[in-house]
Amino acid sequence: SELRACWLTQYTYLTQGEAGLRAIAQNIRAGGMNTVYVNVYGGGGLTYWPSKAFQAAGGSWGHPSFDWARHLVRIFHEEGLAVGAWFEYGLALSSINHPIALAHPDWLARDQGGSAVTGENGGFVF
Repeated sequence: SELRACWLTQYTYLTQGEAGLRAIAQNIRAGGMNTVYVNVYGGGGLTYWPSKAFQAAGGSWGHPSFDWARHLVRIFHEEGLAVGAWFEYGLALSSINHPIALAHPDWLARDQGGSAVTGENGGFVF
């Protein structure tokens, strides 16, 4: 079947209770879409699910006491939507000095001169 999707940022879902999330899901379906991609990573190094691997690498959970990914998948599946995850900004960190960047400099995007790509993006590294 055809995939018709929209993307949902954490700025939207973090402000919603279950009724609001169900209304969002119903609106997505009413718009003819069958899939929602949920942002599970915010720029600067926060995940919205309890990723032990990400935490071990120096990252943080946006809400360590709540698994937003599990919560959203349950609600959106119940409302008839397929769910995928996406990382806002790809994998962006707040600076070259972020613990993950320091622990894994080989993960950073580099320019032709070998420097970490920061450019005009406010110091974020990718």
